[in-house]
Amino acid sequence: MILNAQNIEEKFKKYNGKEILRINRHDMEVISLPKSNRLACASECLKKINCNNAVLRGKNCTLFTSCQNSEYYNATDDAILMEKKIKLKMSLDVDAHDDLLEVLVNAHNKRIDIWDSENQIVKISLDDFSDDILSIAVLHNGNLACGLGNNRIEVWNLESQILSKTLIGHSDKIFALAVLLNGDLASGSHDGTIKIWNLESGLSIKILSQNDKILFLALLFNGDLVSVRDNNIIDVWNLENQILKITLNEISNEILSIAVLHNGNLACGLGNGNIEIWNLESGTHIKTLYVNLNKIFSLAVLFNGDLVSGSDDGTIRIWNLETDSPFLIAANLNKILKIVVLNNGNLASLSEEKLKIFG
Repeated sequence: MILNAQNIEEKFKKYNGKEILRINRHDMEVISLPKSNRLACASECLKKINCNNAVLRGKNCTLFTSCQNSEYYNATDDAILMEKKIKLKMSLDVDAHDDLLEVLVNAHNKRIDIWDSENQIVKISLDDFSDDILSIAVLHNGNLACGLGNNRIEVWNLESQILSKTLIGHSDKIFALAVLLNGDLASGSHDGTIKIWNLESGLSIKILSQNDKILFLALLFNGDLVSVRDNNIIDVWNLENQILKITLNEISNEILSIAVLHNGNLACGLGNGNIEIWNLESGTHIKTLYVNLNKIFSLAVLFNGDLVSGSDDGTIRIWNLETDSPFLIAANLNKILKIVVLNNGNLASLSEEKLKIFG
């Protein structure tokens, strides 16, 4: 990624400062540039996930992973200090997985691990599921709902680590779950139906039918429900009246991920490496963010409204949706399967072998 002079301050919180870094020799890398260029040096730092700081002296660009701002240099020295705004805070080894939640849940086949990210340990492991875990959602009371490969939804109490309820009614695998504003649970299945469950009674109280497999669900701020079918058609449902409000059938490629933006628009990560933004009120295509030729497997929205994308080339980008400019925060990772924004505002990414926290 090559920066320009206008957006370098968006990526680095300070540069041209008077502090210089004292560092252990094996924690640094020196790159010789064709000429002294702070943008090129900043770009080299952005390419490496473990680079948090860079110092440019003449043509030498020094990359640092961990450091102290403890030693001052003379103002006449030709040195420029740059410090990343978003840094890798921790990296945890995990198994291949299916999903990740705001509470740092790693679901793998028939096991769920709940991580204490501060201490980098597994707090709870649940491994008594009746089938493979295909989708998960945290309920309003803190319990965990899991959509399974045997067409069932299991609800687990995480404090007691006990199965509290099983919801039965689908006739095929459950790949999507969403918690509604009133605490009810929506489930989308390959049987072509979306069921709304009252979690106190354990009964299905509403059924929305389609002829296609349901892959994703997302709740809008007004309480409407977005569903994505396996033929790349998006539906928006009014749940109160059980009415289909709008259908989008002009998505340009395979839909692999979705995220609801702060303004109510929907972002769709596609199989061709692009991200399409759609207005769900008018059903119109707003714009396309051109990333690369790699599939966009995950999208998330930061507290400030920026969009985060993760793709199978191992890159994570943050998008300013006003300027449509991307900020590469990680590269050379394994395929990014899931990204979520944690309750403290940090960003968690899960690849095939690593759980990484950025902040």
